[in-house]
Amino acid sequence: TAPSTFPSISMRPSVVPTLSTFPSLSPTQTSQPSDTPTLIEQREFKLMSRFEKFDLTREWCLTAFKKEYGSKVFIRPCKIYESKVENLQLWRFDSSSKLMLAGSLNEDGSGKFCLKSNSKSLTLQSCTEEDKSNVWSFENNAILQVKKSKKYKIGFDPESRFERLHLFRDGSLNPTLQKWNLVASTDF
Repeated sequence: TAPSTFPSISMRPSVVPTLSTFPSLSPTQTSQPSDTPTLIEQREFKLMSRFEKFDLTREWCLTAFKKEYGSKVFIRPCKIYESKVENLQLWRFDSSSKLMLAGSLNEDGSGKFCLKSNSKSLTLQSCTEEDKSNVWSFENNAILQVKKSKKYKIGFDPESRFERLHLFRDGSLNPTLQKWNLVASTDF
């Protein structure tokens, strides 16, 4: 007989663990970063590509070229920086869903660098509260932006990993578009 598609009550033991099987519900500290930050606008993370044509012995991150306005954005091997201020791979979403370089904020509140798109090019620009056009989201392993009711995703040339990142229309055949992981960072 074929299995039922409707749930039924059964006297068999459950294979799904219950709360009583977990040792503790209190938060614990681990050496592994979480793949899904809890409050995304409060967490810092790296955007890592899982594109399988790359050297799998290294991790690859969305990286700003420099901390300056107009700086281009690339995919580069992930690295650990001495401080958050030097970090070109640590990002966070601000409260209005702008994608901001995490260590770019000065003590006086100036110096924010946000990822912005101009046509299909991506650069770092000033973060302003008035700018509502460069809003980003992360969904289904893709970094998304909606412009004029059309979805775009961040990707790169799969044959040349050191080229700039660009926006591609949703539905593009580029295999790099849905290969991103948002990995919470506990280090710089």
